[in-house]
Amino acid sequence: MLVLLVILLIFLCLQLIAWGYLLGSPSPTPRPLTHFPTISILVAARNEATNIRDCLEALEKLNYPKEKLQILIGDDASSDQTAAIVQAFIKNKPHFQLHFIQKQLGQAIGKANVLAHLAHQAKGDWFFFTDADVVVPSTWIESMLGSIQQKPYSIIMGFTSMLGQKPFSRLQAIDWCFALGLIHLFMRQGLPITTMGNNMVFKREAYWSTGGYEKLAPSIVEDFTLFQAAVKRGARFIHIVHPSITAYTQPMPSFLALLQQRKRWMRGALRLPWYMVIYLWLQATFFPFIVALLFGQPLVGITIWSIKIFLQSLFISLLLQRIRHPQPWYYLILYEFYIGFLSVTLVIYYVLPIRIQWKGRTYR
Repeated sequence: MLVLLVILLIFLCLQLIAWGYLLGSPSPTPRPLTHFPTISILVAARNEATNIRDCLEALEKLNYPKEKLQILIGDDASSDQTAAIVQAFIKNKPHFQLHFIQKQLGQAIGKANVLAHLAHQAKGDWFFFTDADVVVPSTWIESMLGSIQQKPYSIIMGFTSMLGQKPFSRLQAIDWCFALGLIHLFMRQGLPITTMGNNMVFKREAYWSTGGYEKLAPSIVEDFTLFQAAVKRGARFIHIVHPSITAYTQPMPSFLALLQQRKRWMRGALRLPWYMVIYLWLQATFFPFIVALLFGQPLVGITIWSIKIFLQSLFISLLLQRIRHPQPWYYLILYEFYIGFLSVTLVIYYVLPIRIQWKGRTYR
């Protein structure tokens, strides 16, 4: 029981340190651009007929000179109307291009293969990556580059939140906020964690320093693999929390779909630096640990749990305020039970011999 109590107290200290770092760790404020480099936006699309138009409309509204903009969409053998919707939308819009991906390039698989093909068509000084189910703000490019003017960063990561007003969607939004907040804190200390492929930017030279996706090991967490490869080759990175570069993605429609998504993400999480793995392990095991403590020392357990919920809620609330996407306060409390149940269920789901189904494909 003493060991259990020590572990829980250590975790509370980490929560307090994280909150303190966030209070004193503002992101750079984007400034107006004085130079407009050529930009290539890369979007992989597979069976995204439901979402692709919203994505395209957001890209069309970007506040950036059209003559400096190249938007590449790669259709990955979609079996729905994705390609037809794109073709209709980009008609008479020469800065948009649709490419049909029909063969494998090097070692790349799935989404990474699409992006590998698009990178060879990209003419920009900077590669902006987003997903076909994501809506980016009109200030996306200007604010990304305006945050690092005259600074030697070659990888930029923005914040991503979740669309939807249903309880399940809101809880997913809070979960993304908490996870990305932790990534932000580690990366602000210069510790390489990962990028999110739906809201990331690579300088052209940083991307090609890795050889491109086709030269990397096959992976279904392609953004993590690319980031780690670029950092090993000296690329400098920054993670920015600001509403002008916050993108919004679609929530998972069901709990089973969420488990499939997280099982895929865990492939990358297990390859994270040791300090991040320890923190994630503490986060995942907190719920069963606190339940065990409640049976032995109920007053101590309730006290520790209450402090954890309080610190965690403040941390998330501050992040949500920074991206201007607030959630009702009671969802911050519900989130503790949501993440506890999800963590335990995900561990079981991960070890079961269930293959990952993603975008209509099966992965080992």
